[in-house]
Amino acid sequence: MDFSFIEKIGFETIYGVTMNLRGHPPFEFTAEVTSDKKINVVKLDDIMQHVQAKQKFVAECFNKFKVLYPTCRRGALHYNPAAWTDVALHTIKKSTCNQIKFPNGCCSLKDCAINNFYMIVLETLYCDKVLKLKICSKCNAIKYCSKECQREHWHVHKKVCNLVNAASENK
Repeated sequence: MDFSFIEKIGFETIYGVTMNLRGHPPFEFTAEVTSDKKINVVKLDDIMQHVQAKQKFVAECFNKFKVLYPTCRRGALHYNPAAWTDVALHTIKKSTCNQIKFPNGCCSLKDCAINNFYMIVLETLYCDKVLKLKICSKCNAIKYCSKECQREHWHVHKKVCNLVNAASENK
């Protein structure tokens, strides 16, 4: 893709405002995570830790975006989809509730290209299986879509699980 100087400046401006370290970005886009859908934390961890997995994930999400929004004007998202994927992944990773507040230096409109892309990233991370969720029997603090997901995530969850379990025993 050939990008003009204007498109590069547009990306740097919007991305810079979004990632402003001195405060919150001027806009936030809130996505609701419904109780019947759960984020595949194993997939999220894999994508964040492995460059090849992240590159494949960026391509998958951006290709979905281009199919769903073929008439979308080229802009900050098109200039660097990997940067926006990173923003989305880090925001999802640190989110602890069913509302995820994505930062946006552009706007808060639902039809904004960046916000639509955030939703694609989020939906691509959902577990493929929509089943009755299984609760960790030791801490009762986290839910999994399957025993396999629970086993795969155990190395990450183990420390938190032990802390939660110890805290509940001390009460």
